[in-house]
Amino acid sequence: MITGLIIGITNLGTLTQIPSFLIMNGYSENFVALVITLYNVTLIFGKLAYGFINDKIGTYKGNIYVISLWIAAIAVLPFAANMRL
Repeated sequence: MITGLIIGITNLGTLTQIPSFLIMNGYSENFVALVITLYNVTLIFGKLAYGFINDKIGTYKGNIYVISLWIAAIAVLPFAANMRL
């Protein structure tokens, strides 16, 4: 439940900031719509994988695993700061 809350809060902030950020950096509205669509499609697969992990190894270990992946993803963000889409 905590992992779902963390992911939900993260997704809310991401979905509201990505379009503004991309438009301010000169990307077209069509490209922004494509990015948001692809983001939401990957969320579907991510949530299915999260459910599969919880079914196979249990909710406690599954939450630890997913939170670890989330922390690792946040940790590499500074290295991607200068990357262009």
